[in-house]
Amino acid sequence: MEIETLIIDDDDIIVFIHERILIDCKFSVVPKSFHSAKQALNYMQTQPAKRYLIFLDINMPEMNGWEFMEALTAGDLDKQFAVLLVSSSVNVSDHEKSKNYPCVLNYIEKPLDKEKLQTMKESEAFKNFCA
Repeated sequence: MEIETLIIDDDDIIVFIHERILIDCKFSVVPKSFHSAKQALNYMQTQPAKRYLIFLDINMPEMNGWEFMEALTAGDLDKQFAVLLVSSSVNVSDHEKSKNYPCVLNYIEKPLDKEKLQTMKESEAFKNFCA
């Protein structure tokens, strides 16, 4: 089953940077980007069974990253997904809260860069998801 990469962030500049980094690192040929968690959730609900690797911001209007993950884990999505939280939050409670979600592979502080991405790609959790 193919893995589709999604970027969910309400900041246009961050979305652009993340797209470039993912493409430059040959991580994804064409990542799909959403400026709203609700749009991303709606997209996922209408797609055939896929695996998703989601680069998710926490602090967004309308539906934040935590609410998005709650909707994913509570829903009847027949999809497999893994989440990389990419946030400007350095709040220890956010780092701790992320550990409550088995789907979270890593918590990365913005900005995402090639070095952080490479380290994450080499992690055991990532390898297990992509196997």
